[in-house]
Amino acid sequence: MEPVVSLRIAKTIIGLCGIIGNSLICVVIYRVSALRNLTNALICHQAFIDLLSCLFMLLHSNIPTPSQLPTGIAGQLYCQLWNAPVIFFTLMVTSTFNLMIVTMERYFAIIFPFQYLRFFSRRTNIILMLGVWIVTLSYKLNDMSRYGMKNGTCITRDVEWKKGLGIVQFLIEYFIPLIVMMFAYVHIMVVLKRSEVRVAPTVRIPPTPAMPAVENKEQQTGESSRPTATTSQQQHQTIMMNALDKSLRRARRNTFKTLALVYLAFLICWTPNSFIFLLWNLGLQVDNSSIVYRITVIMAVSNSAINFVIYGFKYKQFRKGLKVLLQCDERLARNVTSFAEID
Repeated sequence: MEPVVSLRIAKTIIGLCGIIGNSLICVVIYRVSALRNLTNALICHQAFIDLLSCLFMLLHSNIPTPSQLPTGIAGQLYCQLWNAPVIFFTLMVTSTFNLMIVTMERYFAIIFPFQYLRFFSRRTNIILMLGVWIVTLSYKLNDMSRYGMKNGTCITRDVEWKKGLGIVQFLIEYFIPLIVMMFAYVHIMVVLKRSEVRVAPTVRIPPTPAMPAVENKEQQTGESSRPTATTSQQQHQTIMMNALDKSLRRARRNTFKTLALVYLAFLICWTPNSFIFLLWNLGLQVDNSSIVYRITVIMAVSNSAINFVIYGFKYKQFRKGLKVLLQCDERLARNVTSFAEID
């Protein structure tokens, strides 16, 4: 159980909100068929990871520590997996790595569209999601060795390479993903701006007074006037293609802006606590009872619950999908493909 009452209350509220919000994200993407694309599959996976994080945080903050710990291997596992923050931070790092995967999926879709169509598929998504779990578990579960039980009490063992480990964890879990995602979003933003400048709306020139004279000439020579109808069809097709292209670019920009806000939330929520963790590993004395430290902890754990708010306010696909789910409107469900993004 979380010994600090203020943190316990905050974690309980954040945990409940995160469970509800992330569950809705998963249900909407799963139930609304038009939302089942590669990007939303990764977003659903992100929500599932955050759901597990919020569930563990809620239980860990409110289930009291037993007065007498079990002996033997059961006691060791209790101290290493439940009492210690190993599972929670493993889920946090998994969420960070998956967010980086979502970012790079959008990066390749926009920057290298032809290679994206060739290499990205449902199978690729499954491999990436499994890879995130395998890499994170292989990396983070080594932290179990830092915790154990002695004389019936859970303890934290000191390690000789604390400074080096702290720097490595700071780089792998925060700084490198931060820089990779920052580069991707800046590059995407530049490319989208350039494409908006290059791609101007097509303007159809209306017929001039000279055109009927040409048609009369064709009639005099016995030629059919069908090319005029064909030209009208081509104009209509061009207008429809322009409208479709504009709609797709708008949907793509909306997805980019939504994920950029998710990245910005990650940056704001995790930066203070990540630097405090780094400084603590380098030997700085950190007052865990200070208001500043507790605020950084609340900011960090709130990242698991905030994405639902971002999707609700910014992600048009999710809002319309949620409306379809809540209204149970079959007619709206049939038309929902009009707002689904096509990669």
